[in-house]
Amino acid sequence: LGPEQLLLGRIRGAHWLAHVERDRRATLLFIDPADMYRVVQVEAELVEATTEGGRAQMDRLSHRYTGGPYRFPMTRDLVRLELAPARVLSSIDEPAG
Repeated sequence: LGPEQLLLGRIRGAHWLAHVERDRRATLLFIDPADMYRVVQVEAELVEATTEGGRAQMDRLSHRYTGGPYRFPMTRDLVRLELAPARVLSSIDEPAG
């Protein structure tokens, strides 16, 4: 994973996952919960989609946010997506006005 790449995970069967795998691109929108006018939009291209390492990724995220391993059973494969930003738009860098 490169320093400017994004890593996402999703359980196999999600509609948006099928679209990303088919189109090989995605748009992500990040909104500041304290100020809905502060947004970052990332248009990205799919580098890799794999089930390899999916559970380990979920455990790393769980440790980061809860301090422990992911404790819910996974009945379907977790797909690990690696995305490379192609274009980034941000309201943060725009002048107020």
